[in-house]
Amino acid sequence: MSAGAHPPIAPRKRPTQARAQARVERILAAARELVERAPLDAVTTTAIAERASLPVGSLYQYFPNRLAILAAVGRAVLREIDDATIAMLDASADAPWPETIDRVVDGTVASHRGNDRTAALWRSLAATPEFRKLAQESNGRLAAALARQPALAACGRPADELQRIARVAIEAGDTVQKLVLEARSPAEADAMAGEMKKLLRAYLGLYLDGPSGARPPGAHPPEPSKDRT
Repeated sequence: MSAGAHPPIAPRKRPTQARAQARVERILAAARELVERAPLDAVTTTAIAERASLPVGSLYQYFPNRLAILAAVGRAVLREIDDATIAMLDASADAPWPETIDRVVDGTVASHRGNDRTAALWRSLAATPEFRKLAQESNGRLAAALARQPALAACGRPADELQRIARVAIEAGDTVQKLVLEARSPAEADAMAGEMKKLLRAYLGLYLDGPSGARPPGAHPPEPSKDRT
């Protein structure tokens, strides 16, 4: 392995038989319980095997290392957060879109910040290619959900443009959300979340009609005055 390379963390094989699938589910359930209750350094393959009541060798049939198990747990946790975020979007379909942005940002940030152990999991995976893949999958799901929201669909743009608008909004929000999660104090995190809302309102306001004074679709911000007198 070259210097600076990360160990492989993709699963070794996908279980096809019910018994093997149940074994993998036991491994991941045990790992998640440990992640949520113990310091991440304590979540070793030995500890996971003990909690799952399996020999350590069983883990290595399906995962090449500890980090691969943590990545699988991270995928499951991220999918749950995404499902909750999409449910908030869908439940707010009839609300003014600025309120929807506030609600979704608050709910998503709270989901990520709600468990210090889970935050440690994200930090352990952040530099790996697998985590970048997980983030891309997550952002794709959220962008698809945003693009089908009635307020955005009503702006009259073609479907491919709606997808692009939604993807830019989600990617931009995700970048600021990282700053929220890295904040050193709750006050700083709240301030960053506020900036995230402003960013999304300003960008989506270029396309969405609503009571907040958004510009009509296709309109551009007024040119700054050249009169400096």
